Amino acid sequence: SGYSMEKATKMTMGPDGNYYVSQWGATKNKVVRFNGTTGAFIDEFTSVGFGADNAMGHAWDASGRLYVVGFASRDVKRFDANGNYLGVFISTAAGQLQGPVNIWFDNNNNLYIEDWQANNIKKYNASTGAFISVFISTGLNNPEGFTFDQAGNIYISNYTGNTVSKYDAN
Repeated sequence: SGYSMEKATKMTMGPDGNYYVSQWGATKNKVVRFNGTTGAFIDEFTSVGFGADNAMGHAWDASGRLYVVGFASRDVKRFDANGNYLGVFISTAAGQLQGPVNIWFDNNNNLYIEDWQANNIKKYNASTGAFISVFISTGLNNPEGFTFDQAGNIYISNYTGNTVSKYDAN
């Protein structure tokens, strides 16, 4: 409440217990923060907007920095714990991102990116942003969302295939 979003896309709960929502709007294109208990608008969290870049999924590292994938720019932008822009962390050339839509960190200092157009999940070093490998490349048809179960299995939703694929943690 208290804010009218424009083309909301991905949403996560931040380390502070608040909700963060990416927007694709022409004028409203920052990641917005809402109170995790009441849903009340707090602020437009990111210091810069994404414009035609189309901000998608986001995740926090252990230091509280926010990482946001840009679908159109095919990169990952990094923000400090206060939403100040720190720059591009992973560029288009690093692992050849074609259409990143979502992102997560594991406990081993790796960062994973769902690439909607390449139909795969790419693995990067979370400290340096260096490309490591294609983590998952089979059974995906425009991967869009993800979740994990208590055993560490990964579930990937496929936008075009209208399916959910299950993979073990390896």
